Amino acid sequence: MGNRKKELIATIQKDLTPNELHTFYTSNNVVFERVDLFRDFVISLTNIISSTYLGDDITPPDQQSKHFDWCWGKNLQNFADEHIYFKAKGSHYKYFKQYFNEIFYVKEDKVMSVQLILKFWSSIMSYLNIRRQIDLRVFIGMYKMLDENLVIQ
Repeated sequence: MGNRKKELIATIQKDLTPNELHTFYTSNNVVFERVDLFRDFVISLTNIISSTYLGDDITPPDQQSKHFDWCWGKNLQNFADEHIYFKAKGSHYKYFKQYFNEIFYVKEDKVMSVQLILKFWSSIMSYLNIRRQIDLRVFIGMYKMLDENLVIQ
């Protein structure tokens, strides 16, 4: 492996300093409160999905899509009740429908899936965690997607 590849890999895997994180957040207009809001949105959706899912034998694949849609609507309504509004349909809806189909509905061990989902989102959508460069790509992609679908009134 060439030196340039080694340098690139080292850069991607290196933890950023608090100053580098601050610079990244500032240059990308990341708002601390929105990071918490977006994490709460995904965790709430996950909890609604897992607590209302009746099982694979009762909920076949065609009903799983309807289950997700009901949970999605319930999550949006819960946030609307707190005067926090997200668009009903958009890139976030498409992303999470596909995400939960692949990460939850098709998995046999739903309990383990939920634990992994909650751990992942708690980690990724955290403002203060020390991060690697590669983690920031995932973070900023999710942040921007949810921010674009947040309705400011």
